[in-house]
Amino acid sequence: MNGQKRGLEAPPLLEVAPNRWTRWFILSRPWRACRQANGLEDFYRPSESLAQPDSCSSESLDDIRAITLDINVAALYCLHAIIDITLRLRMSFSKSEMQEQLLTFLTLFGREVAALYGVSNYTWTEKGAIERSPVWEAVSEMYDYGVAGIPTGDLVPRSRINGAHARVEMFFRGLDTPHMRTYLEASDNASPRLAMFAVQSAVARMVLDSGDRYTDFGAGEYGMGKGDYGYLTLAEIALLANMDERSVRNAANPKLPDPLKTEQVGKRSLVRPEEARRWLAGRKGFVPTQECEGHVAQRPPEFDLVLTPELVEALEREAKKAGLSFNAYFRQILLRAFEEKDK
Repeated sequence: MNGQKRGLEAPPLLEVAPNRWTRWFILSRPWRACRQANGLEDFYRPSESLAQPDSCSSESLDDIRAITLDINVAALYCLHAIIDITLRLRMSFSKSEMQEQLLTFLTLFGREVAALYGVSNYTWTEKGAIERSPVWEAVSEMYDYGVAGIPTGDLVPRSRINGAHARVEMFFRGLDTPHMRTYLEASDNASPRLAMFAVQSAVARMVLDSGDRYTDFGAGEYGMGKGDYGYLTLAEIALLANMDERSVRNAANPKLPDPLKTEQVGKRSLVRPEEARRWLAGRKGFVPTQECEGHVAQRPPEFDLVLTPELVEALEREAKKAGLSFNAYFRQILLRAFEEKDK
């Protein structure tokens, strides 16, 4: 391997690369797939001279790939953050664009799962089968409601994210982690970012329209009483307003004449649905929810439940022993109580 330097057209993205081998990895096959899947192929345009590093054996290249993959998870996360920012700057996307990206993802992901199970029949990953699948239908409905503001099926104001819509949200949340991204990139796949934005938008609109989330991911991450239930996050406000999150944070500055009013929940600033409706009404990028005639949403019964700090600590200890999140463990306890009640 010689030490000769090679030319590089340096887009801003490369600033996160700590060394030339990492730069080469970022420009290699997995990242090409990621960029193509997200419609960002023109966002990075390296010179052909850096298509691969200085000449060396194929064994050395394999070692470089493996080592670089291990030591750069943080760098990969930063790069996906850049992709997220870039996509959020062009949040207006069509349903067909989203479905095209989702089809590519589900095809490749389905084949990867089939390989893990040792199944050689890929008919269920074909286009027709995918377009008839519950995940395709759920994501399409969540685009209609979340992005276009059109109530459809069970996605109506004063209702709740449930069923296939809830499963799709949890599945996409699981995809949106550094380790899962690394797994997808290793198989030349990439997360369906547009579908993920549509799903997040549907959940945000449900809360905005006086409905309920299915899963309070905030409580699992920040603790009981510090979750998202009954609030919208600033990221969700940004999705609904068709703005980037930084601009929404700036709009929440209390020194402004008419700021977006937030409430401090733990260490985070969250927004009540009624305040979000007021503020979003004045945003050009916001698409109001259309009227839904002839459908009366059935909300689940509500009740007040006060948990003492001591009880919360005890539940957290038991959840940890069971290897579950606080939310999952608490839901399990409630279901057992209802089952016992019905016996």
